[in-house]
Amino acid sequence: MKAQMAFKGLPDVKVETSEVPADIKAAVASAVQEGLASLPQSTMNMIMDHYGIDYPKCGNFTDKAQALAFAKNIFAHNGRVVKGVNFEGLSDVSSPVELARMYWEQGADELVFYDITASFEGRALFTDILTEAASKVFIPLTVGGGINTVEDFDRVLKCGADKVSVNSGAIRNPDLVLEAAKKYGDQCVVLSVDVKRVDGAFRVFAKGGRENTGMEAIAWIKKCVELGAGEVVVNSIDTDGVKGGFDIEMLEAVCNAVNVPVIASGGAGTLEHFAEAAEAGANILLAASVFHFNIIPIPELKEFLKSRGFSVS
Repeated sequence: MKAQMAFKGLPDVKVETSEVPADIKAAVASAVQEGLASLPQSTMNMIMDHYGIDYPKCGNFTDKAQALAFAKNIFAHNGRVVKGVNFEGLSDVSSPVELARMYWEQGADELVFYDITASFEGRALFTDILTEAASKVFIPLTVGGGINTVEDFDRVLKCGADKVSVNSGAIRNPDLVLEAAKKYGDQCVVLSVDVKRVDGAFRVFAKGGRENTGMEAIAWIKKCVELGAGEVVVNSIDTDGVKGGFDIEMLEAVCNAVNVPVIASGGAGTLEHFAEAAEAGANILLAASVFHFNIIPIPELKEFLKSRGFSVS
């Protein structure tokens, strides 16, 4: 059975509604009632993918209409949460499972786990911590570190991850993005890119920011999106951990280059910094230090951005 459904602000679209579970139908009905722009970008894309809705997925809607989501960055090393500056000088913070539970209770929209030395040390990502965290929090989990094969995607997804972030593995084998997107859908494939300015140009770094690949970052991101990456995490090495603000120039360049959700990461220190990243086009605002040490409470941040005219999930 085909049904004509009108989404607020979008043209009418035809969707397939036969043999679909009732809870999925309810989710679509809610989307129709509330309007797609009131939902997180990842949810919009999943609904459109599930129903085969023929409408371009985009990182930005109009001005401040995109629904912002807030993700908490959890960097793990040897089973503990660590935090550094400019990807260096790691210091112990807490248990990743304890932090994950706390962030969920405080209102985080998503959690991002990075096993930050897995690629550099040439080992598989921690799965025991992931499995425990997935059993205790009930928001989307994105997991990365040591993802080099489609089998790694399978292992991590089976441990409870909703999305898998690939960085160095894609640099070694760009077809990994294509293969994973074909098997699991582009909504499961997140491209994470560590970027640093070198002689005025944006360059891609590998192995936790230790190795300059020489690749121009914007061209690399566009290539991976064409291969099937459904989201892009832009990690600015220059601004990481210094709390001086997101790299707005870099964010704008990425948002203007691709039509998938862009996640801003690296540099948040004040409420205004988050507003600046949202203005630049970021769909998800990712931070670590300000949330780890409760410098900015999540509810306060959401209220601030609402007051600035942004739709907040």
